[in-house]
Amino acid sequence: QLGQKRQQLQATSDFELYDDLLKWNRDQRPKIDEQLTGLQGAIELLSNRTDITGGWAGFKFATPGGFGLNDAQRQVKAAIESIATEGLRQSLGAAFTQEEGKRLLGYAFDAFADEKENARRARALYRQMQQARDEKVARIKHFESKPVEERSFEDFEPNIEPVKTPRDLEEAMAQEVYELTPDQARELYENVDRIDKQMRTEPQTARGVQSFDTQQYNNMLRFL
Repeated sequence: QLGQKRQQLQATSDFELYDDLLKWNRDQRPKIDEQLTGLQGAIELLSNRTDITGGWAGFKFATPGGFGLNDAQRQVKAAIESIATEGLRQSLGAAFTQEEGKRLLGYAFDAFADEKENARRARALYRQMQQARDEKVARIKHFESKPVEERSFEDFEPNIEPVKTPRDLEEAMAQEVYELTPDQARELYENVDRIDKQMRTEPQTARGVQSFDTQQYNNMLRFL
């Protein structure tokens, strides 16, 4: 009887998760697909042009309102920032904070690195976002492939384990961008998290820096 009760509770939980996934598929997935398309466009620009990042071009990203940016720079900036804010919230949930978005942006983009490096970083972000999206789609298909009375997520096995939390994503990006081992990525995350919190809560001990921008973050990562 206890086993039957557990099965009933599991079935209820699975159908509730299925309902949540259907809502995500209806409301959030189209936005994620659109943002991935925009990111793919940014990757193509970074792969084929030499006037977007690096050198003097990189300084333009620090100007108020992006003054002086050319059309390609504006497109790249908008695509990556969109993923690092709304796209991540749609994939990982509302718990993804603005600070975490800024930190991820530091992995995904470095205005003073050349286009080839930024294309590599953007591809890493694209893969992580694509895997998170595809895992949810695969869950829906797995659930719907069974007779109603047998539907369950218990035996679902993703082809690639996707990131599930902001920390997972940050560590995964660190491994790809900086070619770190999982242990090194974990140590980097803990160091960056500590410094980030200190910069926001104790700015006087962080040389007056009030918040991160992309370049500050990349410079900090290089010297950890």
